[in-house]
Amino acid sequence: MGGFQIGPRRGYWRQNDTTVNFLKCKNPAACTGTVLTIDGKRDIKTYNATGNCALGYYGAMCAGCIPGYFKTGEDCRECPDSSMDILRIIGMTFCAGGFVIMLVKGTMVSKTGKQSKNTHSVFIKIFMNHM
Repeated sequence: MGGFQIGPRRGYWRQNDTTVNFLKCKNPAACTGTVLTIDGKRDIKTYNATGNCALGYYGAMCAGCIPGYFKTGEDCRECPDSSMDILRIIGMTFCAGGFVIMLVKGTMVSKTGKQSKNTHSVFIKIFMNHM
């Protein structure tokens, strides 16, 4: 092979194509090297003098996450489906509402075990206080 095109190996990155200083990436799996391997074969069309980043990573030393990914420690992971977040929020809202209702009913029961008469007005007052 040979030639004038040099670049970082897997796990390394460099600032530009003129420097000879190669920096070790904090997350070696994020820095894939100068030429990407596609289907087990090196693809020279993917040559990047500063080094390529793995899927989900970008930037200096491949330390940033692309849109649609989030950072956990040094890793970039794909964001979960937002529909699951909506279902979780709805579920937590119902649970919190049920918990508040249980607390209110528990405080409204007298020592004799009988419930006080003005339950609706108490519920409305508590609800208005939390808005």
